[in-house]
Amino acid sequence: MGKKRLILILVCVAQLFMRAESAQNVDRIFADKDTARVWIYIRKDSLTENRRQPDICSDRTQRRLQKTGLSVTEDFVPDETFRKMLSKHVTTIRHYSKILCAYSCEVTRSQYEELVGLPEIDSIAPVGVYKKSADLEKIVNDDKTLGRISSNAEDYGGSYQQLVQLNIPAVHDSGLTGKGIRIAIFDTGFNKDHPAFQRIIDEGRLIAEYDFIFNDENVQDTDSADTTSEGNQGGHGTSVWSEIGAYVPGTMIGAAYRAEFLLAKTERLGSETSAEEDNYVAAIEWADKLGADVISTSLGYREFDNFAYSFEDLDGETAVTTKAVNWAFRRGIIVAVAAGNEGNDPHYPDGGIGSPTDAFGALSAGAVDGNGVIAGFSSHGPTADGRIKPDLCARGVSAYLANGYSSGFGTGNGTSYATPLIASSAALVLEKNPDWSPAEVILALKKYASRADVPDDRYGWGIPNVWKTIFLGDTLDFPDFELTDNQILCYPNPAAVSTNMFFKWDNLKPSPESAKLEVIDMTGKIVWSQKIPVKWEGIRETIPWNLLSGSGLPVSSGIYFVRLTRKDHVQCGRMTVLR
Repeated sequence: MGKKRLILILVCVAQLFMRAESAQNVDRIFADKDTARVWIYIRKDSLTENRRQPDICSDRTQRRLQKTGLSVTEDFVPDETFRKMLSKHVTTIRHYSKILCAYSCEVTRSQYEELVGLPEIDSIAPVGVYKKSADLEKIVNDDKTLGRISSNAEDYGGSYQQLVQLNIPAVHDSGLTGKGIRIAIFDTGFNKDHPAFQRIIDEGRLIAEYDFIFNDENVQDTDSADTTSEGNQGGHGTSVWSEIGAYVPGTMIGAAYRAEFLLAKTERLGSETSAEEDNYVAAIEWADKLGADVISTSLGYREFDNFAYSFEDLDGETAVTTKAVNWAFRRGIIVAVAAGNEGNDPHYPDGGIGSPTDAFGALSAGAVDGNGVIAGFSSHGPTADGRIKPDLCARGVSAYLANGYSSGFGTGNGTSYATPLIASSAALVLEKNPDWSPAEVILALKKYASRADVPDDRYGWGIPNVWKTIFLGDTLDFPDFELTDNQILCYPNPAAVSTNMFFKWDNLKPSPESAKLEVIDMTGKIVWSQKIPVKWEGIRETIPWNLLSGSGLPVSSGIYFVRLTRKDHVQCGRMTVLR
């Protein structure tokens, strides 16, 4: 049977399965609506000639990707020829996601049936549009400052208590304030005129903004379409931003107040909160392109108006936004995510986390009060695959923040307000250690957190001590090598007395199994070996070898191969011993 004929048969079989699935899914996707929003997944092998080079990323993005060994040329982007073809079968094309290799589109029922029959289409699934009733994250006006414990505390005003809980004022005293770190925030909108942000605007540190709802470059309320029944679309985002970037001495200082900012408006408020997962995915790619180092996102997704993720789907890799966070993590971005506010909701006996809190690459934040006690509403794990969530905790009960509904300040409750504090903590660690991977930053924060020795599914690893993480933590004595995922480099090389073997772990999923590191001579004989616990992607490992065989005898001069083996991957290197 010819190859082309076999491919044609396989495509036809796939189309039959898609049509059968379509009959089952069409009512679920459309319900009583005339149109629906769907992900249209593209078959990559059908577009070998209809793809273009990805958009040019910022120099910051290129430098960040160098740490990971990735390249933007690996991104898959269809060209305009395919887009024009697709536009004939949909009502509206909203976004293309290179993360998913899929378009989000508005389609009618008849268009849906047309799409199912196209050989270029791999599958079609609904885009989640999330609706929830108004939550507890309301702002209580309180323009008084809190806890004037010292002259330093007076500078921080009402924000002092939540920052000193993380030992951040001591970090500021050392000269680390977030300078040079680019933080993206995804939320409902932002009031850029609030006095909390005057210094950011004056110094040109608001680098870019984008409204993914109305597709313009202004995230502030500008007309009646932006104003909701709650009176202000940007209220929530304003409060979140202030915890990171505010600078009003004597009233409020943000945790990383000298950082640069990217602001993305991804949610629509009304009598209900509506969060759309395709906007979230598009914002992740936008932030990556513009060189974000950290993303703070106080959004969570589980039940939608057109479908729901089951608890079994919260396995770290299934949900759409979970995939997006993992993609960003692999590209060197730290993504801080709110754990959620359903911890005591009887509707969620499993703890109430959603996506992307479950992502392997997410730094998820739970909420505690001023005494460090976990809030009853703070969602928790474990995830479907048994991992602890949240990762860390910060003040999310009576957190001090800018009031987005006025020019004043107040307090609010919710894991939404713990998240920017955790994102800022990561930014400060990254400022001190710009070559660290997201995994190295997160593990360092966990090491000195309040429950590092006894992590659990309510607190995770507890409240981080950011000053200890930065100034008492381990320094990574790792040479300035550019390693690919498959390399092991030895130094010194040639070696006479001892050497060190350097490599990066590249497994996103945690693994209970050990890897085996072996040194092999030119005859294929294993002269030395060691079992090593498998670590998180991006962690850099240094393994010393004293040039002794497994029996304790010096190895002879010659060329040796180094091999790291685990269940589904092999990394290799080579070295020379000269006696």
